[in-house]
Amino acid sequence: IALTVSDSSLVEVTLIAGQVYSRVIENGSRTFAVVTANERFEAQGTAFKTKSNTDGDQLDVYHSSVKVDSSDTIVSSGNYYDTTDKKIVDIDLNELASDPFIQWNKLQDTENDTFKTQLGLLEKDPPKEAPVKEENIWEQDPASTDKITLSVQPTKTGIKASWDAGSAQIKAPDGFKLVRDEFTDTPSYGDHTSIYISSGDQRSYELKLTDGKEYNFRVCIYRVSDSSCSSYSNTATATAPFEEIAEVVSGALELAIDQDALEWEFAGTAPHGFKVVLSEDTTEPTYPANSIQYVGADTTATELPDKPQGTYYVRVCKYTASADIDGGCTDYSNSVEYVVD
Repeated sequence: IALTVSDSSLVEVTLIAGQVYSRVIENGSRTFAVVTANERFEAQGTAFKTKSNTDGDQLDVYHSSVKVDSSDTIVSSGNYYDTTDKKIVDIDLNELASDPFIQWNKLQDTENDTFKTQLGLLEKDPPKEAPVKEENIWEQDPASTDKITLSVQPTKTGIKASWDAGSAQIKAPDGFKLVRDEFTDTPSYGDHTSIYISSGDQRSYELKLTDGKEYNFRVCIYRVSDSSCSSYSNTATATAPFEEIAEVVSGALELAIDQDALEWEFAGTAPHGFKVVLSEDTTEPTYPANSIQYVGADTTATELPDKPQGTYYVRVCKYTASADIDGGCTDYSNSVEYVVD
């Protein structure tokens, strides 16, 4: 790994190869991100593992959530994301329990007064097979008239979901799934976007959605043993607040290189910072396929990471903060050669 940015607003680690575990202290004025050759993972105040290899990048989120830049996807606690197929699936608790790297990091967290109460998924043990006679603890008692009642309302920063799971006759030992979709009246787990709420005692969750879109929501009782969901609530609908993304004003960007040091000048504006893209195969690398580094808006210089011997081609572009705007990057600079002897 390389610590590529560290200033008052951003800490950014470049993962060159292997895997890195990040335990982040939530801070409203400072951002933490792990960047690979192809992706940027931004913490939302969380614990997560990022892995990079020849097959792509993988992300495990153990607490809170992580934003995947290229697909503008939020991956929440308890979920695994692979950049190859871009699917979000549940983390296998059995694999987690047998992973010595994660178990060592868990031990470090449990010895910290702050983190030991924020272990998230790392608190959970691998599931045991539930006896058949206890099957009904996962769902509503058929004789009960209790139902899970869901309500949602917009906030300044997203949408807050709240639900009432009725009396003790409704139990959720493995927690809940909050599912949503723009177009389906009855969104369901496995088919639509979901958030995992690991505690069966939790009754609310705020999603950080600021795209101005209307969503239909349902909450259901999650069962780890077969990764399924039951006892769905009613459908509740809310429209997320709209937060306009600051516009990038177009203007030329001129890049210069001195050994491994990059420096650039630009016209127009770059409110979201810059992306450094590098490739050995093309003289015109692009984002996100060839992305290696994010540089904040208040910086116009950086150093390239160590690379194997060879000739590489580097460009810088203005980050747009949305994959829907020019693919995430615009106003590409000239291409420069980075030669490693």
